[in-house]
Amino acid sequence: GCGYVDNCGFLQLSTYPLLCPSGYNPQVYVGSRGMPDLFYRKKVAQSFDAIIRYCTDIERNRYLNPKVARRVVHQPEHAGYEGVQFNYVVTFNGVQIRKRMNPVVVDRQGTYDSDLSQLVFTLPADESMEATFNPSFPISVLTHLEKRSQTIMIEIAEQEIERISELNVQDCAQMKKRLMRLCDYRVRNQQTELTQRQTRLQEAREKGQRRVIPAWEGQVRATQERIHELEQHRDDELAALDARKTVDLSIDLLNVAYVRVV
Repeated sequence: GCGYVDNCGFLQLSTYPLLCPSGYNPQVYVGSRGMPDLFYRKKVAQSFDAIIRYCTDIERNRYLNPKVARRVVHQPEHAGYEGVQFNYVVTFNGVQIRKRMNPVVVDRQGTYDSDLSQLVFTLPADESMEATFNPSFPISVLTHLEKRSQTIMIEIAEQEIERISELNVQDCAQMKKRLMRLCDYRVRNQQTELTQRQTRLQEAREKGQRRVIPAWEGQVRATQERIHELEQHRDDELAALDARKTVDLSIDLLNVAYVRVV
């Protein structure tokens, strides 16, 4: 699932205040179930998108830059391991937009271990040891590892998209039901209004109330137009939902780090 953005050891929101919207608490993690209200969830989502745009700017942040993060983590079972960690943001765009952060950790030979990747991703970095960690990866090796990580990430995402597509079908059906229910409720109200106004118009005609007939005729037309607008809006929304039945997939490299396990 989606990990905490500022639990990766790469990017602290507080380090980039321009990416933090007003009212956002940098200590609140993305993905936290303790989010106090919709305002904060929206703000966190905006920050998350801003971070992605910032970190995926190729001109600003190429992984070959010598300032690539270095992470040293403690896990005796895997002590001595060295590799490169590629963090990808996978976006499944359907009826809803689902974003996942997926780590891909590979060693110098490009060997990938999903369990180790998740472990390294979640372990806190030992900042006191990072200064002495000076990895030496030739550019050709890094280029190969990046391509290897992309291939792995595509395979992972393609396996996941089948499950997401099933959820998307369910989302589409539920949203159609809600849309139809809301639209029918509004149309019924307008039809009730239309019946009442048509009745008043008929009464005015029968009583020869010529001065009020134009006003009632105008209200009848306006109500009929409103019903047509509601029905057209419903049809447009249903068509838009149908257009999002197929899930689109996009994969973005968020950040990279050299990793050592001690």
